[in-house]
Amino acid sequence: VRRVKKSTQYLLMSVMIIGFLVFIVFLYPNLPAKLPMQWGFNGKVNYTLPKFPVVIVMGLVDLGYGSYTVFLHRNAERIPTKDFVSALIIPVLFAMMLSITQIHF
Repeated sequence: VRRVKKSTQYLLMSVMIIGFLVFIVFLYPNLPAKLPMQWGFNGKVNYTLPKFPVVIVMGLVDLGYGSYTVFLHRNAERIPTKDFVSALIIPVLFAMMLSITQIHF
């Protein structure tokens, strides 16, 4: 298994975080005023929250987790795979969650 250099890990994490933030900017005007937060077993939305705080929190969590990962492993030769993959997956999951809200329930 080929190991990824730490500089490459930083670059990939930065691209994912910036990509998610750009995604938010373009998607934001099309989001409904209230975003579904939980669905019941019957497929109906249980509760919603206003889009602005949800998008801000998602952006901050994404940026915060990426920064935390970099800070936590600042002295390591490379970021461990599980932490690196987590930092890459979080913006993808958030983007998927926001994309799902485009479907009106």
